[in-house]
Amino acid sequence: DACSEIAALTAVPMTWGGRAAHNVENAAAASGAAWALGFGISAIHDGLATFRSDSASNRGRLNVYRRGDQYTVIDYAHNESGLLALLHFGRGLLSKAGVLGAVIGTAGDRQDTTMRNLGRIAAEHADRIYIKDNPRYLRGRPEGEATNLMLEGAQSVATGHPIFGPLPGELAAFDRALDDLGQQDVIVVMCLEEQTDIVERLRTTGWEEWTGAAADEH
Repeated sequence: DACSEIAALTAVPMTWGGRAAHNVENAAAASGAAWALGFGISAIHDGLATFRSDSASNRGRLNVYRRGDQYTVIDYAHNESGLLALLHFGRGLLSKAGVLGAVIGTAGDRQDTTMRNLGRIAAEHADRIYIKDNPRYLRGRPEGEATNLMLEGAQSVATGHPIFGPLPGELAAFDRALDDLGQQDVIVVMCLEEQTDIVERLRTTGWEEWTGAAADEH
């Protein structure tokens, strides 16, 4: 029956209990495509139930780390829509008292307007912004140009939220965000080239990868 329920959101790990709205959309699209290809409800359910956003099975795609009531989310998020989805997800992990920090930066082969938009979106949706260099992903841009464009975009939004950077790489920016981290805060990271170093920093400072259903604990 095409109208049958396939799975509750709490049974679809990549949606984080519905908090990852973009992955709810992805799950729905994938389910529709699978149904059109002739897969049954049971097979589609099993696929959704076993596809996770943890680092072992889907590295760099909404990997969540937790230390007490603090969260870090690592995602490639290499364009405007990716960053917006990441920020919305991070905001969904916050308690009312928490602060959302965003470490932003991407490869240099994006348009100037994209770079400015990343800064603007971060300033509109995060409470602290950390702008990072990606020296191995300049892709033809002069060093510092991309970060200056993102800074320009962030400064165009008169929120009064603190903006830090440019900072020399992802780990340096993440370390600065950790320095500012308070209880119940969340950091989201657009992470391209130093994932291993950031995960190691998390591991050695008491964080653990979190795979629980977000909706169950807030």
